[in-house]
Amino acid sequence: MPAPWPGWNDRRREAVRPDDEVKIIHGNDLVITLAGQNLRWRFDPGPPVHPHHRRDQMIVTTTPTVEGYPVTQYLRVVCGETIAGVNMFKDIAAGFRNMVGGRSQSYENELIQARETALAEMVQRAQELGAEGVVGVDIDYETLGSDNGMLMVTASGTAVRFSR
Repeated sequence: MPAPWPGWNDRRREAVRPDDEVKIIHGNDLVITLAGQNLRWRFDPGPPVHPHHRRDQMIVTTTPTVEGYPVTQYLRVVCGETIAGVNMFKDIAAGFRNMVGGRSQSYENELIQARETALAEMVQRAQELGAEGVVGVDIDYETLGSDNGMLMVTASGTAVRFSR
């Protein structure tokens, strides 16, 4: 899975066990918990950037609150969107797998990539507001087009600041 946004290095991605209760970052690790699935990236700062745009800590959660981090300011709703097209070859492969009862890895990869892109855009917009986190994250999937050949994924949540 590619890194969700610039500066996050997927080559150092570490596995997170499903029984881990981690929902926030520790040091330079970002953990996003969505519907019980944890994704983790290690921050690779790279070259210096403007301090307002660099965030070593960003909490992203589907819950409305984060234990131990009281919200001090609700900034505004932030969203990230992406639209992915599905090509004919993937359709044929998926149809064959559906006939024999297998899973369509090509569609699953398309969904994962679209979700990660939408989340990355949402986080980037929160960072631009100076947010320390995004709470109440919701991810929606919608098919578009006359033949339902396109997939729209939207990630939305509330950008917030915490008192620590």
